[in-house]
Amino acid sequence: MDATPAAFAWVVDTTAPTLSLSASATSLWPVTGKVVVDTISGAITDDGAGVDPQSLMFVVRDEYGQVQPSGPVAVGADGRFSFLVPLEASRLGDDLDGRRYEVVVSARDAAGNRGTASIVIVVPHDQRK
Repeated sequence: MDATPAAFAWVVDTTAPTLSLSASATSLWPVTGKVVVDTISGAITDDGAGVDPQSLMFVVRDEYGQVQPSGPVAVGADGRFSFLVPLEASRLGDDLDGRRYEVVVSARDAAGNRGTASIVIVVPHDQRK
Protein backbone atom coordinates (compact mmCIF):
# COMPACT_ATOMS: atom_id res chain seq x y z
CA MET A 1 0.00 0.00 0.00
CA ASP A 2 1.29 3.46 -1.01
CA ALA A 3 1.04 6.01 1.81
CA THR A 4 1.59 8.95 -0.60
CA PRO A 5 -1.70 10.19 -2.07
CA ALA A 6 -1.89 10.93 -5.77
CA ALA A 7 -1.74 14.62 -6.63
CA PHE A 8 -2.94 16.60 -9.62
CA ALA A 9 -2.61 20.33 -10.28
CA TRP A 10 -5.20 22.21 -12.32
CA VAL A 11 -4.27 25.29 -14.28
CA VAL A 12 -7.18 27.68 -14.81
CA ASP A 13 -6.78 30.19 -17.64
CA THR A 14 -8.33 33.51 -16.57
CA THR A 15 -6.15 35.77 -18.72
CA ALA A 16 -7.64 37.38 -21.81
CA PRO A 17 -5.77 37.34 -25.12
CA THR A 18 -3.70 40.42 -25.99
CA LEU A 19 -4.47 42.41 -29.14
CA SER A 20 -2.49 45.16 -30.84
CA LEU A 21 -3.83 47.44 -33.60
CA SER A 22 -2.62 49.97 -36.13
CA ALA A 23 -4.35 51.87 -38.94
CA SER A 24 -3.00 52.94 -42.32
CA ALA A 25 -4.51 56.37 -41.62
CA THR A 26 -5.45 57.77 -38.21
CA SER A 27 -6.53 61.07 -39.71
CA LEU A 28 -8.79 61.41 -42.77
CA TRP A 29 -7.89 64.64 -44.58
CA PRO A 30 -9.01 66.50 -46.64
CA VAL A 31 -12.67 66.55 -45.71
CA THR A 32 -14.22 65.62 -49.05
CA GLY A 33 -17.31 63.67 -47.97
CA LYS A 34 -15.97 60.67 -49.86
CA VAL A 35 -15.51 57.20 -48.45
CA VAL A 36 -11.90 56.35 -47.58
CA VAL A 37 -10.91 52.72 -47.11
CA ASP A 38 -8.61 52.39 -44.09
CA THR A 39 -6.54 49.27 -43.49
CA ILE A 40 -6.58 48.03 -39.89
CA SER A 41 -3.79 45.60 -39.01
CA GLY A 42 -2.84 43.86 -35.84
CA ALA A 43 -1.88 40.76 -33.94
CA ILE A 44 -3.38 38.61 -31.24
CA THR A 45 -1.51 36.46 -28.74
CA ASP A 46 -2.55 34.23 -25.89
CA ASP A 47 -0.19 32.47 -23.50
CA GLY A 48 -2.88 30.22 -22.04
CA ALA A 49 -5.47 28.14 -23.85
CA GLY A 50 -4.77 29.64 -27.27
CA VAL A 51 -6.82 31.95 -29.49
CA ASP A 52 -10.22 30.91 -30.83
CA PRO A 53 -9.68 31.97 -34.48
CA GLN A 54 -13.43 32.07 -35.19
CA SER A 55 -14.05 34.68 -32.47
CA LEU A 56 -12.15 37.66 -33.94
CA MET A 57 -14.65 40.47 -34.70
CA PHE A 58 -14.58 44.21 -35.34
CA VAL A 59 -17.07 47.04 -34.94
CA VAL A 60 -16.79 50.74 -35.79
CA ARG A 61 -18.26 53.28 -33.39
CA ASP A 62 -19.01 56.60 -35.07
CA GLU A 63 -19.67 59.50 -32.71
CA TYR A 64 -22.35 60.71 -35.17
CA GLY A 65 -24.03 57.27 -35.15
CA GLN A 66 -23.99 57.03 -38.94
CA VAL A 67 -21.16 54.71 -40.03
CA GLN A 68 -21.08 51.46 -38.08
CA PRO A 69 -19.62 48.60 -40.12
CA SER A 70 -18.84 45.39 -38.28
CA GLY A 71 -17.97 41.81 -39.02
CA PRO A 72 -15.64 38.86 -38.60
CA VAL A 73 -11.89 39.10 -39.07
CA ALA A 74 -9.70 36.31 -40.44
CA VAL A 75 -6.60 35.62 -38.38
CA GLY A 76 -3.50 33.82 -39.62
CA ALA A 77 -1.75 30.96 -37.86
CA ASP A 78 0.85 33.48 -36.63
CA GLY A 79 -1.88 35.59 -34.96
CA ARG A 80 -1.68 38.44 -37.47
CA PHE A 81 -4.73 39.97 -39.14
CA SER A 82 -5.65 42.79 -41.51
CA PHE A 83 -9.00 44.08 -42.78
CA LEU A 84 -10.47 47.06 -44.61
CA VAL A 85 -12.89 49.58 -43.09
CA PRO A 86 -14.76 52.13 -45.22
CA LEU A 87 -15.02 55.49 -43.42
CA GLU A 88 -16.53 58.76 -44.60
CA ALA A 89 -14.14 61.74 -44.66
CA SER A 90 -16.78 64.17 -43.45
CA ARG A 91 -17.66 66.05 -40.28
CA LEU A 92 -20.09 68.67 -39.10
CA GLY A 93 -18.78 72.20 -39.62
CA ASP A 94 -19.32 73.13 -35.98
CA ASP A 95 -17.59 70.01 -34.61
CA LEU A 96 -14.44 71.72 -33.29
CA ASP A 97 -12.68 68.53 -32.19
CA GLY A 98 -13.46 66.71 -35.47
CA ARG A 99 -15.32 63.49 -36.12
CA ARG A 100 -14.12 60.44 -34.22
CA TYR A 101 -14.37 56.85 -35.38
CA GLU A 102 -13.34 54.12 -32.95
CA VAL A 103 -12.49 50.73 -34.44
CA VAL A 104 -12.83 48.04 -31.77
CA VAL A 105 -11.49 44.51 -32.28
CA SER A 106 -12.29 41.69 -29.87
CA ALA A 107 -11.55 37.98 -29.61
CA ARG A 108 -11.79 35.10 -27.17
CA ASP A 109 -9.29 32.47 -26.24
CA ALA A 110 -10.19 28.78 -26.08
CA ALA A 111 -11.04 29.20 -22.37
CA GLY A 112 -13.63 31.90 -23.18
CA ASN A 113 -11.68 34.93 -21.94
CA ARG A 114 -12.37 38.02 -24.10
CA GLY A 115 -9.72 40.57 -25.05
CA THR A 116 -10.30 43.88 -26.85
CA ALA A 117 -8.28 46.68 -28.39
CA SER A 118 -9.30 49.86 -30.17
CA ILE A 119 -7.87 52.60 -32.34
CA VAL A 120 -9.28 56.07 -33.03
CA ILE A 121 -9.44 57.59 -36.50
CA VAL A 122 -10.30 61.28 -36.72
CA VAL A 123 -11.65 63.58 -39.41
CA PRO A 124 -10.08 66.77 -38.01
CA HIS A 125 -11.87 70.11 -37.88
CA ASP A 126 -8.95 71.68 -39.72
CA GLN A 127 -5.23 71.11 -40.16
CA ARG A 128 -4.34 73.40 -37.27
CA LYS A 129 -5.98 70.89 -34.91
